[in-house]
Order: sequence, then structure tokens, then C-alpha cells
Amino acid sequence: MPNLNYRVCLNCEQEFTANSATQKFCDRHCGRAYRDKILNNCKLCGEPFIGSVSHNTNYCSQSCASKANNWIHSGRLKEFEIGILCPECRKPLEHRSNRKSLFCSHSCAATANARSAPARSKAMAICHPERHNVSNGLCQQCWAKKYNVENKERLQITSRDLRLRKRFGITTEQWDLLFEQQKGLCPICLKPILKPNDPSGKRAAAVDHDHKTGRVRGLVHDRCNRFFISNNTIETAERLVAYLKSTLDGRDL
Repeated sequence: MPNLNYRVCLNCEQEFTANSATQKFCDRHCGRAYRDKILNNCKLCGEPFIGSVSHNTNYCSQSCASKANNWIHSGRLKEFEIGILCPECRKPLEHRSNRKSLFCSHSCAATANARSAPARSKAMAICHPERHNVSNGLCQQCWAKKYNVENKERLQITSRDLRLRKRFGITTEQWDLLFEQQKGLCPICLKPILKPNDPSGKRAAAVDHDHKTGRVRGLVHDRCNRFFISNNTIETAERLVAYLKSTLDGRDL
């Protein structure tokens, strides 16, 4: 006599022994997996998709769900009319040429697309009529030039502070303190050094620092920094001092 409890699981298709007359799956995991794999039809576009009973999915994608929700909240269609009536003219979708189309005709689709497209600003600039207005009748390029001219000093201070922080690790306030401590003189040639944006238009003092340790030694002339410091060390400076103090005269050889 055959065993009536001997069955095949509907999900994994493996043989198992049922404990009751209504058991259709070998375990609860197969039962959940089978219930979550149910073929549904999208209420909006009608496309078949694998839905989930536990989540009550009515649409095949997030795009279809968002479109349906927008039509429902705007009052254009009711929930039971989704996929049955055209959201523009409210005519039945039975005679549409394309089965996947959400509208009854191309004209309704074009009207809906034109309504949902973002409105583009038609204001044009006064300075260049072919360009769009950004602010006060100016286009992007002219507005940027005007902003740079009006905020020239502030932008220069900001860029200089960032440059000093990035290259030397000091701020503009520390630079000013170094200038005051040196009394405005170069420690190499003992000649006056200048601050940025000097009325004379000459170059401001350069920051001298140790490339190995990063120590900021002071403010010097750019020529002093390049010719006397950049390629010299303490040893070469001591040899230079000894060389200059030497009493050797080539004429006496």
C-alpha cells in the first residue's frame, strides 16, 4: 500500500514525508520562498512580475508606483481606475495602439510630458541677450567678473591666507607678527622689506623656511632667499665665512 504522506515540495521539488494532509512544502523556509514568488501583473503597465504577498506589491517598479501615486494624489485618477482609464482624457485604454502605453494616444502622452517637464526660465540677460539671466540682468560670465572686482581685497586676503597655511603652516596674522618682530628689515641684507599690496608695486617679502623640518625662519627678500639661502646650509655658510676671512693673496705666491 503506497504511503500517502510521501509528497514533492512545491518550491524545491524534493521528496519529503508530510506530517499532515495539507502540508505542501518540506519546511517553512520553502513555504515562505514559494509565497514570495508569485507572478503578478502590474496595475499600471500590465507587465508580469514576481510579486510578494507579504508586501502587497501592485506595481512592477518604483517608476510605475510613483506615477500611480502622483495621479491618485492629484485627483486625476482613482486607485481602481489605474490601468483602466487614460490619466489625461479619462478614456478607456482598451483601444490603445501600444499595450504598454500608459495613455490612450500620442497626443495625451505629449500633453502629460509637457506638463511634467521642468519649467525653464525665459529671462534673458541684459548684457548678453542670447544668454540667461543670473542676477541683476547679468549673465554668468559678467556676474562673475563684477563679483571679483567688487570683492578683490577680500578674495586676495582669503587666497593669501590659504596659500600661507598650505605651504608654510602659518596664518596672515603670524606673517604680520614676523614682520613687526623683524622691524620691517631683511635679516640678510638689513634692507627694508615690503608687505603685500604695497603702493610701490614691488614684490612683498618671501617666507624663508627649512625644507626638511618645515621651520619658518623669517621674512627675507626674494633675491636673498634664492641666492643666499636656498642652496646653502650652515656648513657652507661657515666655509664661506672662513673663506672671506682668509688672508691669502694670490699676488704673493
